[in-house]
Amino acid sequence: MNPAVIVACPTSDAKLYARDRWLAAVRAFTYRGPMDVTMVDTTHWPWRLDGGPWNGEHSIFYDAWLEIVRRAKHWPYIMSIDSDVICPPTIIEACMAHMAPDVFAVAHALPFRGQSDGKNYCAAGLMLLQTHFVVAAFEDWKTHNYEYVEWLLAGEGGDGYAPRHGLRTVKIDELEIAHLSV
Repeated sequence: MNPAVIVACPTSDAKLYARDRWLAAVRAFTYRGPMDVTMVDTTHWPWRLDGGPWNGEHSIFYDAWLEIVRRAKHWPYIMSIDSDVICPPTIIEACMAHMAPDVFAVAHALPFRGQSDGKNYCAAGLMLLQTHFVVAAFEDWKTHNYEYVEWLLAGEGGDGYAPRHGLRTVKIDELEIAHLSV
């Protein structure tokens, strides 16, 4: 039997234009195993769930992930798919094919440009994650204060949770996905 997967989606009203296409794509998934979907809407979140100081958009992503981890803690895998990323029906199977005990995440990198600091970044718009590693990584976040979820996971210069614990992030770029906001 295939392992259980929870499909998680941090979203907000800024991504409403993609919601119907995203939901249609998820409904078409062919994965034959226990699966559920959870969307975390951060539209009206002017606070930090953990009581920490508010520092803008990055706190919203942190809070969204805290809520995703809370909802997913009893699922072996989290398939995180941004709300403007449209995946093919076999996306979970494609990512599972790369999963191994030492793999923290299977990720597809998506470029996004023109951030307020003028830099270009590459975000993991979809990731298959082993939940127990994600839970441990968020405990780690409390002491390292990473700016972005991606740095928490993969690390810039090898300082993220995964590389410091001998875990790999497998990057897959051959997938045909649509990133609606690029």
